[in-house]
Amino acid sequence: MEISMQEGTKTFADKEKRAFEEEIDLMADEMTLEDYEKVPVEDFGAALLRGMGWDEDEEPETKKAKNKHLSSAMRPNLLGLGATPPPSELFFDKRKGFTGVEPKSKRE
Repeated sequence: MEISMQEGTKTFADKEKRAFEEEIDLMADEMTLEDYEKVPVEDFGAALLRGMGWDEDEEPETKKAKNKHLSSAMRPNLLGLGATPPPSELFFDKRKGFTGVEPKSKRE
């Protein structure tokens, strides 16, 4: 496959190189040991929490209101987060797996 070059056009590689150089120019300068020493340890944890959405000035009452809808309920054994349990119509046999419906002998 041959790509014809016209005046004023650049290849894909040239565009990628230019985009890479622009991104490098926008990056922050490299941190030095002195920069790390300027940040107190006490502020480091708070900065991490703020990055995750924590607000130091938020009233405790509003925090409780936000968490009201959260509930802690036990999940069935081996059921991961976000998974839904199988319908109650399905029956799990240890040897066969999910077989569909429960045998009549166990239903009665």
